Amino acid sequence: MGIDHRFNSNNKIAGPDWLRGFLSLHSELSIRKPEAMNIARAVGFNKPQVSRFFTVYKDVLTKHSYSPLRVWNMDETGISNVQKPVKIIATKGAREVGKMTSGERGKNVTVICASNAAGNYIPPMFIFPRKRMVDALMNSAPTGSTGHCTDNGWTDDERFLKCLKHFTSVAKPKKEEKHVIILDGHHSHKTLAAVEYGRSNGIELITLPPHCTHKMQPLDKTFFKALKNAYNAAADIWTVANQGKRITCYEVAELFALAYNKTATVEKSVSGVKACGLWPFNDGIFMDEDFIAAQLTDEPEPQPQQEKGTNSNPQRDTQASTSIETAAVSSSAIPTVSSVLAELCQPVKAVKRTRKRKGGK
Repeated sequence: MGIDHRFNSNNKIAGPDWLRGFLSLHSELSIRKPEAMNIARAVGFNKPQVSRFFTVYKDVLTKHSYSPLRVWNMDETGISNVQKPVKIIATKGAREVGKMTSGERGKNVTVICASNAAGNYIPPMFIFPRKRMVDALMNSAPTGSTGHCTDNGWTDDERFLKCLKHFTSVAKPKKEEKHVIILDGHHSHKTLAAVEYGRSNGIELITLPPHCTHKMQPLDKTFFKALKNAYNAAADIWTVANQGKRITCYEVAELFALAYNKTATVEKSVSGVKACGLWPFNDGIFMDEDFIAAQLTDEPEPQPQQEKGTNSNPQRDTQASTSIETAAVSSSAIPTVSSVLAELCQPVKAVKRTRKRKGGK
């Protein structure tokens, strides 16, 4: 266009000097590392699906007149015996700064936690990757905690049913004063045995829409990140105090208790359910811009799949799924990139090309 500029004429792009100058003029901008998001989460978190969940959730709340003491969120997380080292102070210019850990790959212990809208917590339940349960695994665990074992340390149908019984022994739900538990869509949460136990003991189970827990799971929003940071810090201190020793499954409960007692606060529990619009009830907590990612992909809406480490029974699963109000809505109403391009662009006729053979034939 004949306009004078100071850009690189060969690369035809702005250089680092221009970028630094641009950022200096716009102090509200900065270079940040984006957080990776699975495309299934982008598609799954869409407005129709979220709206239907809040419709079902509102009906449940108004039907039984729940109080914040009876609105619970339950979720599981993994704790490894190989911690992620926290930041330390080191000499400038040092090329390598190391921190001792118990190994390269550790064993994961599943911990199921639950908290309500009033800031109360149910003592956690541990699931260790072992064949047999040993009392020593629960040494110095949080008061009231329970421990169980599976081959891989994951939760399954039987362990979740035991978790519901543990919840009942602490929260004391009744048919006259029901409690509602909000969970993710894991297969073990939707079995017929779990539904029947909940009905007979005054527990309503509501599952979140698939691939929406990063936005709608209170424990994920405000609790688990702080819990794991505190656990890593406690594990670092243990490693320094016990030089040359490894953290095994026998120390996990003790280290977890140090982190849990520090982070299981009323503020985190209350702010988590509030941030997700669960209590006080707020079905307008998410704005239109929160669903933009779902409109910018041709990927079809993912369907919930059976996860590993669970016991499968098709007939029982079908009966259980009809007993729980789940929030699953088709995203067919959401415009995709292909549909938008089809309206803006005219179709182009394909031109058939022929290839000339060698020898002029």
